[in-house]
Amino acid sequence: MAVTEPVKIYKLPQSKYIDSLRWLPTLSAFDRLYALAVFDFDTNTPSLEIHTISKSNPQNPKLHSTWLCPSLISSLRVSNSLIVAATYGGSLNFLFRDSAEGLVESGRENEPHTGGIASVDLVEGECVSVGEDGRVNVVRVREVDQRKPGGPVFKFKANWVHGGNSGIVHSVDIHPSRKHTCLAGGSAGTIFAWDLRWPQQQIFLSGVGMNESTTHPPCESEEPIELLAEPCAINGFDIDKQNPSHFENSSFLGDTKPAVAQNVICSLEWESVAILVRP
Repeated sequence: MAVTEPVKIYKLPQSKYIDSLRWLPTLSAFDRLYALAVFDFDTNTPSLEIHTISKSNPQNPKLHSTWLCPSLISSLRVSNSLIVAATYGGSLNFLFRDSAEGLVESGRENEPHTGGIASVDLVEGECVSVGEDGRVNVVRVREVDQRKPGGPVFKFKANWVHGGNSGIVHSVDIHPSRKHTCLAGGSAGTIFAWDLRWPQQQIFLSGVGMNESTTHPPCESEEPIELLAEPCAINGFDIDKQNPSHFENSSFLGDTKPAVAQNVICSLEWESVAILVRP
């Protein structure tokens, strides 16, 4: 499979090291928002930054708001106006975006894990985190708080250890179409899934928890397409799921032809952001 038009790439140098990044939902037809979890080595300060990138000047994003984090951010997830920042210090930080006040902290789980949080996922009122302690933590998020209109409220739901076979749990994901299904992976090579309605009944899919060996089927897919090649590591990326053809259809690049692929934002090891617009 070949790309008929070259990928358009915008590189945006940063003054801080980027730990994580995410596209943010927006109602604007002309601007896009993205969140950066950064660390300033000069001041030894971790923070979360919101930037705007405009149709008229894509190579010069503007800083929208900043929130100072108590610890280095390890994982970042967004849902509508809510942002969840997990830290290596073991805290879960819940923030929402306010048009007047910028980023506002709404709640914090200080000790959901005894150690760093490796990954977090957020979907439709459920926030799931996994950490170095092998523990799975679930927090229920309700978007409406009568005490502060538009602000979320939080209710601790569950916290359990799935077993000692997987070692450190380093990744977690909630199925996008089956909201109760969650999948996690551990450092010992174990992959397990469970239904959030019955969290104590996890199912081992592969690895040490299996009673018998599993034969993995061969992967069948299209030939991969190289979009970006850098002399440094690409530490993270996110796909623009809200409006995959936003830049093309809004003449972001001076071209009104509809796009057939999604835009990607990447964080590079050498303190830089790359935005890829696929033809």
